[in-house]
Amino acid sequence: MISRDNAVPVSYSTGLNKLEKMIEQRPPAVKKKGSIKPLDIRRYYLNHLQPFKKGIKGLKVVIDCSDGSAGAYIHDLINDLDGEFITIFDKPDGNFPNHGPDPLSEKNRSALKSLVLKEKANLGVIFDGDGDRAIIIDEKGKFVSPDMVTALLGIHFFKHFPEKTGAPAGRNNRAVSFSRCF
Repeated sequence: MISRDNAVPVSYSTGLNKLEKMIEQRPPAVKKKGSIKPLDIRRYYLNHLQPFKKGIKGLKVVIDCSDGSAGAYIHDLINDLDGEFITIFDKPDGNFPNHGPDPLSEKNRSALKSLVLKEKANLGVIFDGDGDRAIIIDEKGKFVSPDMVTALLGIHFFKHFPEKTGAPAGRNNRAVSFSRCF
């Protein structure tokens, strides 16, 4: 999937048709050669995530990085959060030695479920191999539907980022649609 700013999917109504036209045309020759410069995307990515940590405190969380790319960032992401965070399978290894990278597979969640119960954690989070999807396990080791997680995230963003909802100042924000949060 191709996305635009703020993870908006690209469709024909948001620019896919323009992209197709660009691909069909031969790019013009350039007069001056370009250059390659290193870019520390790690710092930019972690800075981008920083505001989303607002309001997260006092939780005990088990995090399964599935031996994937989430492991490369997770410790820097959680190091200043108020709470207890236990990470497993947090060394990226494309062979996925501990379990497969699909968090929707129940067998891939078994280690997380066991550790959530053993540690009496508030929740568990398991990422997929490339870190762009996460599944939540509750304090009882039960799978939480992604639809419910989306609703909870809506409430979180609504509460902690009211300026993004479009609600007029001083208005009871509970009356405004959650869809404006995203």
